[in-house]
Amino acid sequence: MAPEIDLSRLTVAQKDALILSLLPLVGQLEAALARIAALEARNAGLEARLADLERPRKTPDNSSLPPSKGQKPERPAGAKPPRLSRPGVGRALHPDPDRVVEARLDACPRCAAAFPVAQQTAQQVYDRIELPPIRPDVTRVRLFGGRCACCGERVSAAAPAGLEPGSPFGQSIAALVVYLHYAHAIGLERLALLMDEIFSLGISEGAISNMLARARAPLLAAAATIQAVVTASPVVCSDETPAFAGAGSRRGSAAKPAGNGCSSARSRCCT
Repeated sequence: MAPEIDLSRLTVAQKDALILSLLPLVGQLEAALARIAALEARNAGLEARLADLERPRKTPDNSSLPPSKGQKPERPAGAKPPRLSRPGVGRALHPDPDRVVEARLDACPRCAAAFPVAQQTAQQVYDRIELPPIRPDVTRVRLFGGRCACCGERVSAAAPAGLEPGSPFGQSIAALVVYLHYAHAIGLERLALLMDEIFSLGISEGAISNMLARARAPLLAAAATIQAVVTASPVVCSDETPAFAGAGSRRGSAAKPAGNGCSSARSRCCT
């Protein structure tokens, strides 16, 4: 330890000499302080990095990361393992085709030599599937009659079953319209366009609306039958979609809980 210096005993010249001797130490002290500050900053960065390394890595198991972000199993270095072979899968031939087209050779396509039919076998067999032309099937109904020579009343023949007067569109068209509208959510405007472009059947939106209105009564009757069966069941469960069994019941709950207490709308164990 350096001895203490009594500055009161020093002359001015001695003090000046002491100050001049200390000036190099001031520069060294400033350099040391700057180096200490740099080392402290580096140390803080290393501590933060160490904390990140020690923290558990985020995975789909301990965070909200999707499964696709999880760590993939390591594969051994080198080429990928060979893919397991499996038989090819193609569309099966139709068991009862409408027609069969056979193409036979008259001559060899390479050397032009005659190729007898008896020596030819099927080299390739495949189906070509097409839709038949779609056009409306129109039945003109004529009900004959006239004035009776006996009683004088004007009478006409009764219409055949299924061909009664009324809407010109038959049951097949009505069934298709109801199916496309309710099962595939096709609106009236698009449905009229579809019937015209695909089936060559001009039909107005009003006619489609009338078909849907006529189909309402049978559909309501079927819905009532289904509701009666559901509400009479000892256990009523629904999966994902809330079920409404009628007045007095709650959405998403069983209409009549079973004895085992299973009444959850999301239960998958009930049969």
